[in-house]
Amino acid sequence: MRKIALLSFFLALTTFSLAQKEAYFDSVYKVCNGLKNENSTFFLERTHSLYSEAKKANNKLYIQKVGNLIGIYFTINQVFDSGYVYFSKGLSLAEKSNNKEAIANSKMNIGIVLRYQKNYLKSEFYFKEALALSKELKNTKIQISGLYNLSGLYLDWARYKDAIAINRESLKISIVTNDMQNQIKSLEALGGNFSELNQLDSAKYYLLLAYEKASAVDYNDEKSYLCNNLAGLFLKLKNYKRAETYLIEAKNHALNKKLNNSLIDIYGNYKDLYFKTKQFEKCILYFHRQDSIKTLIYDDDILNTTTEMEAKYQSEKKELLLNQTKTELNFQAEKNNQKTRIIWLGAIAFTLTLLFLIIAFLNYQKAKKANYIIQNQNQILELQKKEVETQKDIIEEKQNEILSSIRYAKRIQQSLMPTEKYIDRVINKK
Repeated sequence: MRKIALLSFFLALTTFSLAQKEAYFDSVYKVCNGLKNENSTFFLERTHSLYSEAKKANNKLYIQKVGNLIGIYFTINQVFDSGYVYFSKGLSLAEKSNNKEAIANSKMNIGIVLRYQKNYLKSEFYFKEALALSKELKNTKIQISGLYNLSGLYLDWARYKDAIAINRESLKISIVTNDMQNQIKSLEALGGNFSELNQLDSAKYYLLLAYEKASAVDYNDEKSYLCNNLAGLFLKLKNYKRAETYLIEAKNHALNKKLNNSLIDIYGNYKDLYFKTKQFEKCILYFHRQDSIKTLIYDDDILNTTTEMEAKYQSEKKELLLNQTKTELNFQAEKNNQKTRIIWLGAIAFTLTLLFLIIAFLNYQKAKKANYIIQNQNQILELQKKEVETQKDIIEEKQNEILSSIRYAKRIQQSLMPTEKYIDRVINKK
């Protein structure tokens, strides 16, 4: 009963320790997740550290989740190769654990990277795989995200009709699930599709409807993209005043959110606006601003790559030191084990030798005792033999004495008794 109680205690302690570790991973992951959109060295250091800790603990769930987070960061910052590596590792782990939701998300993220790399065919494959899994899981969140990404792919691929069909499907699901953010994104995407097809009235309808809904729910995260799309549309419609109004709003949102990639497109539309309205000084100004943003992004990319490489180096260095320490500890443990084995073998050999000597000594003592007994028995037999011989001599001597006595008595008797002749003569006289 006591053993069962102790076992229950240790199991409870282990479970508590694992729960603590899980809670720690979850809390740090949430912090990192909140920082992924920021160009932060702290984010990279913390996520790489958490990634290493999850690997040491062999916590496959958080290896996959944190790796996915690092991949998203690199993708946002256009370090696509690194993003692809982390997403692929995450996909491999998700497939091993048969976590279908994680598989769908990983395939979605790989599709996004491939889209940015203009590998449209493979990107389409991964998006469709993620969509199929999301439908199987009945996960509308992943499904809507997949449709949105697939429509963006078709837009880049100039497959506008396919993009419109996908966005209509996404809009339908968003309305059924009352997902306002994805409704706005779907409406915006439809507006962009119709704008590319030069169906400007339809484009205007969907983009303004998206803007109206975004304003109603204060969905400012999408406003810079949405306002810039509206500005581009009104530039096509030659309504330059409204185009400028939306560009001002788009620029303010992008500056507040530090969306440098959006600023490149916004400054591009500013150039077009001022060129078409013959405000060439302003056109040149925004040409330089756009060029400066591109240079800044390029420098950031180099910084991100350098930071990533440094973080990887530090992580690999720590891992190498850890592995080296583990190797040394394992080597020392093996040496100790060998010493222990040698000591045990020596002890066993000594014990066996001692046992052999004891057995040999006991056997020697037994043999000695047996030999002594045999010698005693031989002596007794010898004495008995001599006694028998003595008795025999005595008997023979007595026998000789008796025979001598008999012979002597016979001679006396013969000398005393009359002869036969005398007897015959006496008898005959009668």
